Amino acid sequence: MPRESRLKSSCNSVAFLLGCRPMEGLFERGVEEFNSRHFFEAHDVWEELWMETRGENRLFYQGLIQTAVGLYHCSNGNFKGASSQLCKAVAKLERYLPAYHGIETHALVGRVRKVLSTAEMLRDGGEGGFDEDSVPQIRWKDDEHHM
Repeated sequence: MPRESRLKSSCNSVAFLLGCRPMEGLFERGVEEFNSRHFFEAHDVWEELWMETRGENRLFYQGLIQTAVGLYHCSNGNFKGASSQLCKAVAKLERYLPAYHGIETHALVGRVRKVLSTAEMLRDGGEGGFDEDSVPQIRWKDDEHHM
């Protein structure tokens, strides 16, 4: 087992023995990274959560990861990769409308669809560029939850 994996496993074991939940807060941290437009970091945080998750949340996290990766590709001008990831993300996140896990998924999916449309147009040689203002934010269903 690589050193990093051993350390991670060891840390999780220690946290378990101390009664801590090492996955606690990862979802929120991923949202913070995403809303700060740190898409690669959001992807990393959510991927850690996704790897430890089973059940209906797993597909939801995968949709968020694909959204982050798609937006990362958009920011780097890789519209083929962006289109692929965003299309997969929309298909997954549509299952969790209108809200899920405390976030307004309906608003998120609507904005991701718009970015996907732009990415497909640019992938196919359309004129113009990627508008950074079109990047969606994740909104909490109840603002008091995360103020």
